This record gives sequence, structure tokens and C-alpha cells, in this order.
Amino acid sequence: MKNICYHIRAVDALGFKACILFSGHSGPHHKDVPVIIEIMNSHVATRLYSLMGVGTTRSRFDDDKGMGGHAGRGETTLLCASDPDCVDLSRLPEPDAPGPHFAMGAHVDSSNRLDGEQMVGDIVQHLSEKAREMIREYDSAEGPRTPVSFADLEDIWEKEIAPGFSDLASMQIGSDPPPRDSQWYLNYEIPDRS
Repeated sequence: MKNICYHIRAVDALGFKACILFSGHSGPHHKDVPVIIEIMNSHVATRLYSLMGVGTTRSRFDDDKGMGGHAGRGETTLLCASDPDCVDLSRLPEPDAPGPHFAMGAHVDSSNRLDGEQMVGDIVQHLSEKAREMIREYDSAEGPRTPVSFADLEDIWEKEIAPGFSDLASMQIGSDPPPRDSQWYLNYEIPDRS
């Protein structure tokens, strides 16, 4: 999250009017990035927005099965359209093959490029409208636009972001700690920064 803050600081220092953070992958950070954005928006002139996950709530599928979660038909359909070389549907297990299938979401067998192209169009339209709105907001702002220094950013981190670590979705402690010899053990316990 701190890296995101430094990227936001740099974009603002370079004079960008708007910055859209887009991640085609979701997870707990889809709840946390908007928190960071809200805090940073009060310190920078650049207008900020984030879009996480498949980037659209509009389903392009004719059934009520949904997007299918991680590596499900929503994400796979988007990849079919945006980077087809990354998708090989011939490698899918047979529908009756016992699972679980590592990281594969639901209904991936119904992924297709045409729906993906429509979804990409939906995302582009949404982000274009949002960018125009953000630029209008930036242009109508009053007052000086002073970039945030590195020292300022460290203060923002220590005083406004770090005290809220325990509330961030990505900083929640699971019920079973990893083994002591696991690479994940080092950062398993979140320090109290409040």
C-alpha cells in the first residue's frame, strides 16, 4: 500500500490532473485501495479513482451464474479479449473431473472472446467518463497545488494510514498461522501502529 502512496505522490508531482488505479485482480486489496485513495485525495491535487476486479458490474452473460470469481469466466473472458495468448481453454479439466482445480473459478468453460470484447468496451466507457469527471473536478479546484514531499508522505503514512492497519481487509490475521519456517510467517502478525 505504501508503494501506491508513492506512485500517487509522483503522479501528483508531475502535474497529472487525474489518476486511475486499475487492477484486473481482486482480493482484499479491493477494499483497502479506496481507503488509501480517500486519504491521499485530501493531500494531492490530482484526482484519484480506483477500479479493482473485472472492472464492470454489468454481466454480459445470458444466465444468472455470475462472473465465477478468481480465474472464473469473468476474468477469463476479459483475458480472451485483451490478451488471448494467455488463455488456453483446451487445458480446462473435463466438467466431471473431480476438483479442486488450483485457482480456477466457476463457469470458466463458458468464457468467450466476444463477451470479453463487450466487457472491455464497458470498462473503457466507464473509465473514460470517470476520467472526464475527474479532470473537470481538478480544473474547477481553487488554490495552490503544492506537491507532497517524501517527508510529507511519510507523515501521512505514519499519522493517517498506519494507525488504521487493523481495519484493512488485507491486514486481517487468519485463524491458522503459517508454520514458523514459512516465508509468510515473518509478516503474519500485524504490528499495532495506533
